[in-house]
Amino acid sequence: MALKTLLFPLKKEEAKSLFQELSSEEVSLLINASEGYPILLNLAKRYMEDSHLTVKEYLEELRQKGTHPLWQSEERYGKSMGAAFELTLKRIQEQHVEAFEFLQLIPYLNPDCLPLTFLDKALQNRTRLNTLAPLEKAALLQF
Repeated sequence: MALKTLLFPLKKEEAKSLFQELSSEEVSLLINASEGYPILLNLAKRYMEDSHLTVKEYLEELRQKGTHPLWQSEERYGKSMGAAFELTLKRIQEQHVEAFEFLQLIPYLNPDCLPLTFLDKALQNRTRLNTLAPLEKAALLQF
């Protein structure tokens, strides 16, 4: 039986600790755009750091991506979930092709344990660090 963990949206004070370098107004804008979901706030932080975007620039990119048909009627997580992941995945696909290719294999693997021998074989002589680091940096994978 799987454990269910409920994650509640972060409050402004909690999100402020994640974005210490931002003003309260900027944090409020991010909370509104992400509906306070911790994973979306983390994706936003990593994406802005990696692409050197301001909050305003990130929110504009997010707004442009928010029209994907798949997420138009999404009620559980809202449109912000699809847009945030779409921005992050597009960036990985453009800048780290090998990491993106590996990311496409993950849904077919055992989520509880991935043997290192299989990982090395899947990476086909590419180093783990070079392939997986961009995914960890984007908050998509932990190793």
